[in-house]
Amino acid sequence: MIRDVTRAERSTAGAVITEALMTDPGWNAVVPKEGERRAALRTLMNVAFRYRASEVRIAVVGGEVAGVAVWVPPGRYPLPFAARLRATPQMLGLALRIGGRIRDIAGFGSSIDAVFPTEPVRYLQALGVGPGHQGRGIGTALLGDGLAKADAAHEAVYLETSLERNVRLYGRQGFTVVSGSPGPLSDGGPVIWRMRRPAT
Repeated sequence: MIRDVTRAERSTAGAVITEALMTDPGWNAVVPKEGERRAALRTLMNVAFRYRASEVRIAVVGGEVAGVAVWVPPGRYPLPFAARLRATPQMLGLALRIGGRIRDIAGFGSSIDAVFPTEPVRYLQALGVGPGHQGRGIGTALLGDGLAKADAAHEAVYLETSLERNVRLYGRQGFTVVSGSPGPLSDGGPVIWRMRRPAT
């Protein structure tokens, strides 16, 4: 079953997508230390869940959260200034925990923002399936759920991935690689594939 996350499920959903992204090459490059990476991902997902700039959909299997997709509707990315301001305490807490690595995270985010499409797009900010549920089609189902919503609203869709194997998966759903990628978004940064699916 795929549905919206509830307030009570946010913490569990955050833990699931954090663990799913722990092996992501992009995040491994930006935050190499496992503990710091887990703290960074958990904080960033909490911010995304809390400030309503995003739509969080979960896949529930056997009564537990098995996968999570974070979608940002057109016109809502990056986070509005007011939302970023409200997130400041969480980000300061993260900075105290991981020190100078916060600059690398900020730089990574800025490099993503710098090449973000100027046209209105529905943005797949994050998609992850818990380690115990991978390989069962849950990620594909979460993706299809969001694409159906985009198609109903005649919206283009945009995403980034640092996993080359995902390029073929997304390609089967109508995405094509954006001109200029793959490549690092900043000096020394991880290689990223930027992909776009046109509005129907």
